[in-house]
Amino acid sequence: MFNCALWSISYCLWRGTFSLEISAQNATITLQKDKAKKGETVIFDVGVNNPTEDYVYELERVYYVVEGSEQENVLTSETSTYSFEMPKGDVVIYADVSQSAIYKDFSIFNGSLTSYYGNETNIVVPASYSLYDTGSNERIIKLDNQQEILAFSQGKNYLTFASGQYYVTPTIGDATLEETYVTAGQVESYFENLIQSANILEQNLSVEIKLTSYDVKVGDVITEAHIGAFVRPFIELSQGYLSSFIMKVNGHEDIIVTQENLEHQMSVIETIFSNGVGEDSLPISYTYGNYYLIIEGDDFEITNINANTISDEAAFSSLDIESIVIPSSIVTIANRAFENCNNLTSVTIESANIYNSLTDLSACGDLIKNATEIKVFKNRC
Repeated sequence: MFNCALWSISYCLWRGTFSLEISAQNATITLQKDKAKKGETVIFDVGVNNPTEDYVYELERVYYVVEGSEQENVLTSETSTYSFEMPKGDVVIYADVSQSAIYKDFSIFNGSLTSYYGNETNIVVPASYSLYDTGSNERIIKLDNQQEILAFSQGKNYLTFASGQYYVTPTIGDATLEETYVTAGQVESYFENLIQSANILEQNLSVEIKLTSYDVKVGDVITEAHIGAFVRPFIELSQGYLSSFIMKVNGHEDIIVTQENLEHQMSVIETIFSNGVGEDSLPISYTYGNYYLIIEGDDFEITNINANTISDEAAFSSLDIESIVIPSSIVTIANRAFENCNNLTSVTIESANIYNSLTDLSACGDLIKNATEIKVFKNRC
């Protein structure tokens, strides 16, 4: 009688205790305990992974699902701690986290910061840079999904994307496809077919684009829209990526273009093509020099460059930035650098030169035109 009653009590206790499991990617869920009785308060913490060099993570929602049910019970909290009343049944707790690529690109040319590209709303202009010769004339651009491919194909990178004359290695789901050389005239149809294939298979599409030396032949360029095929090396050089290149035009001497002689060589090239690019000028060959790797941050020493100027007019123009820090290393800012940055309301100034130049709202490229908060570190200014 006693053993039977004890078993009955134990069985009831067992039936009233249910398990807690977790499921999260790019986040951690910390449970106070992994089992709970029906009606007990379950308390746990959710922590999102720290940003990496390439990605930033944001918690979208937290919810739990009871075994045998498909209902997602969404939880809210003003802090990182969440709680709910344990239902009757085993529970899985989920944390959905979005992953966004950090598109950060500081273009440096002849020692000046010429432009910034990125999706961050709060910008800190780097105070120091390192410039390294990679020892390679190849540059690999990795795009991890269709959203990144779309972002790369627009705006600042449009001409590079449309230029073609590069190698593409696509991956659909877990299948890596053969490397393909894509000309300017093939870019649009090639990527459309890739995206269509990925959508049909309901798989993610990622690509690696390899930029290196190339030729432009008759038939590679179909319309004037493919002008990128002719100007890509100039773009990469002016953005500080490429150290130099040799341009070979049919019927002309080789043209060696470097960051130092770019302006002069551009006038030479304009003379050669004053009547347009005809078939008699093709093929045009571009032999790349080595690529530079630009690293920004206070942990690095300034080596071959000394960027102390935001030199490009409209460098930040129309970007949806909300705040910016101007470090002490920046001594001048070009006109219109912050034109149409209507959401730029918080400005922190660490540079005495910039502080002393703010004589009116339009000074320093409209830096403080829309500012509602201006911070100045007196010990630095």
